Formats: sequence, C-alpha cells, structure tokens
Amino acid sequence: MVGVAIKMVNKFNEITSEIKGFKEDLNSHVAMIQEVRILSKDMSSLDKRFDIHAQDYVNNKDANLIAINGVTDQIKHKWERTEEELEKLEKAIDVNRESLLKLFNNLLDKNNV
Repeated sequence: MVGVAIKMVNKFNEITSEIKGFKEDLNSHVAMIQEVRILSKDMSSLDKRFDIHAQDYVNNKDANLIAINGVTDQIKHKWERTEEELEKLEKAIDVNRESLLKLFNNLLDKNNV
C-alpha cells in the first residue's frame, strides 16, 4: 500500500513538473508572439512609408517629365516661329535686293548715256 502511495506521489510530481514546463513554454511562446506582433506592426509601418515614398517618386518623375516635355514643346514652337521669321526676312531681302539692283542699273544707265 505504501508502495502504491509513493508511486502516486511520484507520478503526481512528474505531472506537476511537466505542467510547470508547459507553463514556461507557453509563457515563452506568448512572449515570442508579442514580439512577432510588434515586428509585424513595424514592418507594416515601414511598408506604408515605403509605399508613400515610392508614390512620391512616381509623382515627382511624372511632374519632371511633363515639365521637360512642356519646355521641349515651347522650344519647338519658338524654333518654328523663328524659321517663319527668317523666311519672311529672306523674302524681304530678296525684294529689296531686286529693287536696289534696278535702281543701281538705272543710275548706271543714266550715267553712261
């Protein structure tokens, strides 16, 4: 009978120590889960900040492209207007040259006569 009681006490002590071990394991797992949650929140925050910076980069790039294309269009427009003005000046010079040549020839003819 005493032997049975000793075996029961030993078994009870084994079960108690296993329960203590399980509690310690559970507590360490709870602590790890809390750390994982904190890291998850930090990662989420970093991910959101990265998304904001990525979108800001895209917006800035688009704005710069629009500005560059606008300047390119302005330069093209100014160059086309300059070419038109040069053509007008060339025609005016041709007309004036012809008029001056006629006047000069008339003067030469009058002087040679």
